[in-house]
Amino acid sequence: MTDKKCLFCGADTEYWYNINNYEIFGCKKCAASFVNNMPTDKELADFYDGFKFCINTKNKLKIVSKAYKYFYDSFNLPENAKMLDIGGGGGFFSSAFERFGFGKSTYIDIDAQACEYAHSLGISNVINANVCDLKNISDERYDFIYCRHVVEHLVNPVPVIDAAIDLLDKGGVFVLQFPNGKSLERLASRKFRQQRIKTLMDSNKDFSYLKALKTIYSSRTGNDVYPPRHLWGITVSGIKEYLSAKENISYTIEVKSIRDKIWSPYYVDTKDYLSFSMLLHEMVFGGCHIICKIKKLAG
Repeated sequence: MTDKKCLFCGADTEYWYNINNYEIFGCKKCAASFVNNMPTDKELADFYDGFKFCINTKNKLKIVSKAYKYFYDSFNLPENAKMLDIGGGGGFFSSAFERFGFGKSTYIDIDAQACEYAHSLGISNVINANVCDLKNISDERYDFIYCRHVVEHLVNPVPVIDAAIDLLDKGGVFVLQFPNGKSLERLASRKFRQQRIKTLMDSNKDFSYLKALKTIYSSRTGNDVYPPRHLWGITVSGIKEYLSAKENISYTIEVKSIRDKIWSPYYVDTKDYLSFSMLLHEMVFGGCHIICKIKKLAG
């Protein structure tokens, strides 16, 4: 047991299981999961040096496309808007924002090589820095902030979420996207399911195949928590409770499938994409993405 409180809803947390040499804890109330013995700053810096997630020409063409022009259009941004792209994996989203004439973008990433790639795309402002220092990096105010699948990688995601909200201009929109910590959708993939079961059995001496199977299909699934890469499995109820306590914002929360081409542009496993099994897995706790659209109110 532990006396730690959940960062999102404030409830008590408890030990669930191990993944490799890391302890996974979960919230007794909102079922958010997290690594208890977090990696060191050096371990994380070494892990993300040259990470360059999904940086290739094919993925660039997916993002710099009419689909994402409609995506940005949907937020009714002002002319010459300012965008902040937090940890955007090479700058594809920043590049699309500028290419379609919405305004200027600032791209921030810890990976120096990803930043070099972003520079090659001609993005207006590229900052090679740890997003955990966001509140000290920029004093600009932004009309649109996108943080796509970043907070689950952080030792403490809350200060980054708070800093992004503070950096919004009046009427600005912050889109925060991260894995649904309770989703079972990815378990429709036999490969992913078997890897997860094997990891639990290898990491926990008392886990049989059946116990591992029961665990991943329970509310303790801890979807997508696999350190040192993913350190958090945040849930809808957890983020809702957290945002509801914030002042001067409005927000909506949606759950989207891994099959959604806007919210999951890099997903390519077509066998799972059309499977009836995936639809059934999605129905239980929802799709694998949580999307929070946070708007700064005038005040």
